[in-house]
Amino acid sequence: MRHAKSDWDADYSGDFNRPLNNRGKSSATKMGTHLVDFMSAPDLVLCSSSLRTRQTYTLLSAAANWESDIEFDDELYLSTPMYVFEQLQNLDQALNKVLVIGHQPTTGIIASSLIGGKLVDVPTATFIEIEHNSDNWSDVGIGTGQLSRHILARSLD
Repeated sequence: MRHAKSDWDADYSGDFNRPLNNRGKSSATKMGTHLVDFMSAPDLVLCSSSLRTRQTYTLLSAAANWESDIEFDDELYLSTPMYVFEQLQNLDQALNKVLVIGHQPTTGIIASSLIGGKLVDVPTATFIEIEHNSDNWSDVGIGTGQLSRHILARSLD
């Protein structure tokens, strides 16, 4: 998932600390309300530790009534796709469902790579669900997944 819309006009110190704007807050909440209808809480959330991704997670999970383990990761901010793949490949095998909340362009590149290269549109607050056919996280890689849901927050208005 990509973080919700941020507030470029807010008073903040550095891009890492840029908050969500009102539309972003609304979108994250709407997405959580929408997801609760067909998705149980993830076993784990890997979330960039930037302010806007943390706010997205907080609003999304509250609206979805999710209680998931969460890891805030400084490296997910401005990370490379390879870093995200490594994080996924090293996950505990007991985990079934993991949500990654990050930034563009990495979120789009990861989604596109997992499904074999098809371009995936990832505006703010977009939720992408990709199913992986292996029981082993270490098998996650290019072309190993199928796109099962692609929900743009603006489609929920």
